[in-house]
Amino acid sequence: MKLPPQDVVAKIPLLNRTLTSSGRWYFPDEKGGDLILTPVLIKDLALLTPPATIDIQGFEKATFDTEVSFLPNPNQTMAPHTPWSDSPRPLKWFVQQFQFTLNKIALKTKDIAILQCNGELVRGSTATGAATTGSARWPPTFNAHVDQDLSGSPLSSYSSILPFLFTQTPLTLLNFWFPLNDEQVRPLAVRDRRHVEEGDLAKWTEVTFDIASDRFVVTDSSKSGWHYSSDMKPGDLYVFLTGETPHTSFGRPEAGDGIRYSVELRCAALLLPKNSAYIVSTLLVIVLLLFPLLLKTSRRKVKKS
Repeated sequence: MKLPPQDVVAKIPLLNRTLTSSGRWYFPDEKGGDLILTPVLIKDLALLTPPATIDIQGFEKATFDTEVSFLPNPNQTMAPHTPWSDSPRPLKWFVQQFQFTLNKIALKTKDIAILQCNGELVRGSTATGAATTGSARWPPTFNAHVDQDLSGSPLSSYSSILPFLFTQTPLTLLNFWFPLNDEQVRPLAVRDRRHVEEGDLAKWTEVTFDIASDRFVVTDSSKSGWHYSSDMKPGDLYVFLTGETPHTSFGRPEAGDGIRYSVELRCAALLLPKNSAYIVSTLLVIVLLLFPLLLKTSRRKVKKS
C-alpha cells in the first residue's frame, strides 16, 4: 500500500538499560524484558531538506539499475560454496548477481569502489514482523543495532591493521539495503550518527553462520535522529556505514497486511571523492588481472636463480 510522505511516531525495539541481559534481545516486550518497544519520532527522508548524505548523517538514499527484477526461487535456500565465502551461506548466488550493479551507485558527495560483498539474506516480513516461508523466510532482526564493531571480532582476527585502515584511509564497510517490492509494512529506520552519544550503544556478540561477530545493540536513550523513507521502491536503496549507523525495522499498521521483501549486503569498499571511483575500479581490475601473470613470472625467475 502506497502511503503519503509523513513523519511518524512508531515503536522500535530498544535495550532497557536498567535491566541485565536475559538473552532475550530478539523478543521485545512492552511490559518488561531486555528490549522495550519504545515510541520514537521517525522523520521521513522525503521531507528532509537538504537530503541526508553518507559523510554527514552516515547514511544516504540512492538509486541503482537493478539487473535482477524477480524474487529469488523460494526453493533455493543454499548457494554453492564459493572461494571467498566463509561458509555456504544462503542465497550467495543472488548476492553475486547484484555486486557489479552496485558499483554503479552514485552518491551525492562520494563515489563508491566496491571491493567485495559478503552476502546477507533475502528477508521476508509480514506486517507483524513475522517470517515468511521459502528462501525469504528470514524476518527482520528484532532489535535496533549497529552491525559491526570495527575493532572487534571477526575483523580483529583477520588483521591487526584493519582498525587503522578503517579509520585512517578510504577503506570502509558499507551496508546496502534495498526492497524487492513496494510494500511499506516493515520499513527500515536509520539513525543519524550525529545523534549517537555515550550510553546509546551496548556491546553485543552474536554468532551467525558459526562466526562470532561483535556488534552494538541500541539502548532506550536513543530516541532522536531516526529517519525512514515513505517512498522506497525497487531500484532505491540505503547505503550506510556498517560500523556507525544504528538501524532497525518498525511496524506501520496503516500500511496493511502485505509482505515486504528486501535484501541487505555488507561490502568492503572505498569511499572516494566524486568522479574518482571509475578510475580506481579500473586500476583494481587491471591489478587483479595482472597479478597471476606477475606471480607466474616471479616464480620463473626464482627457479632460474
